[in-house]
Amino acid sequence: MDYIEHLPFEGKNYNEGISGRKIAIVGYSHHHDDPSGDNTEFTRFTIRQVISGQWKPRFFTVIRNSFGYSSHDEFWNKVLFFNYVPMMIGVGAERYKWANEEQADIANARFLRVLDDYAPDCVFVFTKKTRLGALDLDFAPMPSPLQSFVAATRSTPAAKSVIYRLRHPQGANGHDLRVAIRTALGCEETPEGQAAA
Repeated sequence: MDYIEHLPFEGKNYNEGISGRKIAIVGYSHHHDDPSGDNTEFTRFTIRQVISGQWKPRFFTVIRNSFGYSSHDEFWNKVLFFNYVPMMIGVGAERYKWANEEQADIANARFLRVLDDYAPDCVFVFTKKTRLGALDLDFAPMPSPLQSFVAATRSTPAAKSVIYRLRHPQGANGHDLRVAIRTALGCEETPEGQAAA
């Protein structure tokens, strides 16, 4: 399929990271009512608008707060951000739409490519709509009382990334998100357990 791939936003202090760890934040998708406004820089433009205060979507504020930051500039410049679906999901009225099979295949391949290119230590996926389960990463529940969230470790010769699948901030318990993030920032190996569906 023909599509415009949105490039990840890499904060200027990404390599410094948070708690000594390189952090990737993953959303689900972008939507836009004007197709002519779509381009490869759309994700980067979005985060720059959030940092400047010109855009104030709750999604980005809740994530920032969950990491214990109060400044968008300070937080987003320490992380890598990209969406699971690397192209527009549709217009505003379609913002809750799920990726089709072809889009999900593209998204999974791009997800792995971003991990290879940027080598994050911790990857926080703030949506349960992904099809990352198809990547055979052996996701397992996080320790109690966070068992509604799952995690997996992906190791390659170049890097190791621990991937945490959390919930979209809109439907998540804020306390649970904060506890999960504090627990995860140690980026220890995920415990052995039954893989989550």
